Amino acid sequence: MSKYFCPLLIAAFLLINCSKSEEPDPSPQTADLKVTITTSENKPVPNATLSTDPESKSVKTDMMGVAVLKDIKPKKYILKITIPDDPVRYEREVFVELGKENSISFETLAIVDPISEAPLDYEGLIKNIYSDLKGYAIFDATGYIQYWGDTGADICMVNREERASYKFDAADSYNLSSSDQLVSDVWTAHYQLIYLTNYGLDRLEETSQNDPNLNVKTTGGELRFLRALAYFNLVKIYGNPLLVTTTATDVNGNTTYPQGGAIVYDQIIEDLLFAIENLNPIQQADRASLEAAQALLGKVYLQSAGFPLERKENYAKALNIFGKLEGKFTLPPDYASIFDPEDTSGEEVIFKVDFSSSDPGGNYGVYWGPKGRALFDNLLLTPSFSKKYFTDPQIVDSPVSFPLEIADSRFDQNIATFTIENNKQVNTPKISDWRPYKYIKNSSEPINRDQETFDLPILRYADVLLMIAEAENALNGPSQKAYNAINQVRRRAYKDSDHDLKKNLNAAEFLSRILEERKKEFALEGLRKDDLIRTGQLEATINNFNAENPDRPKNYEPFKTVWPIPQLEVIIDPTIEQNDGY
Repeated sequence: MSKYFCPLLIAAFLLINCSKSEEPDPSPQTADLKVTITTSENKPVPNATLSTDPESKSVKTDMMGVAVLKDIKPKKYILKITIPDDPVRYEREVFVELGKENSISFETLAIVDPISEAPLDYEGLIKNIYSDLKGYAIFDATGYIQYWGDTGADICMVNREERASYKFDAADSYNLSSSDQLVSDVWTAHYQLIYLTNYGLDRLEETSQNDPNLNVKTTGGELRFLRALAYFNLVKIYGNPLLVTTTATDVNGNTTYPQGGAIVYDQIIEDLLFAIENLNPIQQADRASLEAAQALLGKVYLQSAGFPLERKENYAKALNIFGKLEGKFTLPPDYASIFDPEDTSGEEVIFKVDFSSSDPGGNYGVYWGPKGRALFDNLLLTPSFSKKYFTDPQIVDSPVSFPLEIADSRFDQNIATFTIENNKQVNTPKISDWRPYKYIKNSSEPINRDQETFDLPILRYADVLLMIAEAENALNGPSQKAYNAINQVRRRAYKDSDHDLKKNLNAAEFLSRILEERKKEFALEGLRKDDLIRTGQLEATINNFNAENPDRPKNYEPFKTVWPIPQLEVIIDPTIEQNDGY
């Protein structure tokens, strides 16, 4: 990641979109916003992220420091500018008008020196980091679930007919290249978050000398938890990310960072062990806690025990750390209550990212959801996923007959079998018209882009129980402990013990049942692809998908279990090694 600790001159001008529209209307109703970013020495600044509020468009500057925000409606916007390794977030008001060329110049901006003598506001810094988790390239509905967690597998697929989803199609169909904007956006967003955690960690001791109320250990534990969370995403998505643990550079501003999945996992584990030693027990699930660090560490151990690291010894470590959480949380009897924004009981959720109407970024229900309800129709359900909830998926016909008889209570929370017409639910018998549901609020309330209130669970107790079953099965086969763990989750789902797993499974069969249970339990929570990669099931799953959906096959190859490193990063720093196959 390059450094730009020097003054910047930002100039922007508006260019009317003179190209012929593909729409029948000959008069364009939108314009393009072209932004050029250079240093005071007139050198271009690549890889800066630009977005507009309220439209939430996002692009990055190219090697010439230029980016174009296309097809913007005429109105006033706030242009947001984020530059790699710069803690300052820049905002400028711009006006987009039709019918004339507008010219706008920005004043020179000076990037704050990261080594400042002023005491650091740690509460403000940490608040900004939690806010960054809600960004479109991380955990917003336009982010992780669409570009990584649940697409590219067998739960949902990108709707190629919906314009708002086009940028995710390459990820879903395994056609990403190192020059794709999405590849760069996700990389940059996570490293910007990591930069802020490093910035805070670098100044802890210095700030504590001037602020006696600052608890160095708990603050350090929270920052390390957040850094570990970001790196865990990066190592799963890119395989071999760079390890950056400080904002310091040498006297010439040059730094070469180590790169590799193993060393990043080691750092994640180190950070979480520190967090466990220094964080307080849970008080609110939207902040790092002792239990959140334990749950995340167990998940990290389990993921690293499987493909590609195959650290088999970590199965036992995962079981040990999960044991510290048993009995501390419970499964509420109603599965739907976990995703109800009005439910604050917190019996199951260990860590969450909370979205509120006053905190732009909440888009659950905006980009995917029931037809006639969601503002956009980005995600479709695979027919095989919808059928999995039926007693015999092989004989489910479309159209179906209502009322449906589904024993699994998760079905109604995960799948919308209806459309919204005149603010009323209307059952739709065509399975192809069913949509992802999960987080949608009362249909009588309007959907508000960037202003939806919702809690996205990142770690919850059902996940811990199913990971206990998986780790125990890997070590000892389908033991009583493994059956007890998975059956707790199934009893909540079916509201009885009649659906407990029968004790006649071998280890491979039991693992298959765990993966099916996780598929239903965590649909649209971003866990599916990680589960399939860890257990070596991704290729077979995609082969099955392609056989069932020959009209839209995924172009999968084994090296595509990870994304490429962004090409711009390799150009800026030739010491970075590109992932094999790209």
